[in-house]
Amino acid sequence: MPYHEIFVGLGVLVASVVFVREARRRGALNEQSLVAVAGALVGGAIGMRLAGWLETLDPQDLWLYGSRSILGGLTGAYVGVLVAKRITGYKERTGDLFAPAVALGMAVGRIGCHLTEAPGRPTDLPWGVHA
Repeated sequence: MPYHEIFVGLGVLVASVVFVREARRRGALNEQSLVAVAGALVGGAIGMRLAGWLETLDPQDLWLYGSRSILGGLTGAYVGVLVAKRITGYKERTGDLFAPAVALGMAVGRIGCHLTEAPGRPTDLPWGVHA
């Protein structure tokens, strides 16, 4: 079962729901703010793929490492929001709307990482994760 992909998808869904609820609570839910979310999703997808490709120069490894960069996804999402806001002329600040959504979405997505990837280097320390 593809746990990593399932939890990343759940993380995106949770983040989107949290963003919409927070925007609604603050009275900032409108067409332009939803375009900013779309920009974040598209930019994040492109950013994670590009950053993954930069990790390896071996063409055979492109598929393996092509979608595993959380930092590339965050950077791409940020750029995607900036581009979407520029295109729509949206001048309002959106960082406070995205912050709780991104934090919770990343936490859910990281569960999939923990279930499918080796959690760091081996250690005998008491707080280490034992697989």
